[in-house]
Amino acid sequence: MSVADLRTKVPRFTAPAIAGLLVLSLLYTVLVTADFVLWLAVWGGVFSIGVGAYLIYLFYRLMIAVERIADSQ
Repeated sequence: MSVADLRTKVPRFTAPAIAGLLVLSLLYTVLVTADFVLWLAVWGGVFSIGVGAYLIYLFYRLMIAVERIADSQ
């Protein structure tokens, strides 16, 4: 998959929307709950779940590639 494919699949507003969500949640956390560690814990958890899902996806693609190589021989 090339970079051009990714640019056509991901909408342009995605990065500003994610940045806005992070800033709004940070402001809410600091102004309402006054607990910055809570913000780090929540978004750290979301990030780690995303990384884990991405690693599982990469492992799945590796298994598919290995099966294709084994079947072709």
